Amino acid sequence: ARASQIAANIGQGMAVLFGIVGLFVFNPFLIFIALFVFFGAQQESQQAMMRAVTRGVPVRQVMLTRFATLTSEDTLDDAVEELLAGSDQDFPVVRDGVVVGVLTRKHLLRSIAEVGRQARVADVVEEGCLVVQDTMMLEAAFAEMRERGCTTVPVVHGGTLVGLLTLENVGELLMISSALKKAGRQGEVEMVLAAHGAASQ
Repeated sequence: ARASQIAANIGQGMAVLFGIVGLFVFNPFLIFIALFVFFGAQQESQQAMMRAVTRGVPVRQVMLTRFATLTSEDTLDDAVEELLAGSDQDFPVVRDGVVVGVLTRKHLLRSIAEVGRQARVADVVEEGCLVVQDTMMLEAAFAEMRERGCTTVPVVHGGTLVGLLTLENVGELLMISSALKKAGRQGEVEMVLAAHGAASQ
């Protein structure tokens, strides 16, 4: 991760140099290359930080543990009430204690327009969603979420729903890591994760 960060910084430095030269010699192509290299290096730097932060971290240490659920027998009106009552955007749907899907805000709003607020959640929920174990490594879970286009996935332990993993939550982990890194307190990231993991068990 450190080597990737150094390489990204060198790439951005070279890009700035290319850009300056391009401005002085009035070469638009060189300026275009400079922008391409700069943003490519920036993306590589972010990915390196993501790998460094998520490597070796189990899902249970970053999952959301306070969330609302819906049952398959609830109506879309019930889902709207949950949406308005709190900050949750996506809701895991359970049937007989087993997770059967996730009702996202986007899908909820579309379903209300198509079938009305009295329709059952079971009639509109997209079943067969990605579900991850709380012991799964965050790096692997995040890669699978990106591959399948999931923004929110239920987390289970022994088949029981225990949390939610969201892209927003992973983003917050990165922001915390970045803030502590700037303050020279990178080691505190592990302490924060350990404390959250202990609280969620």
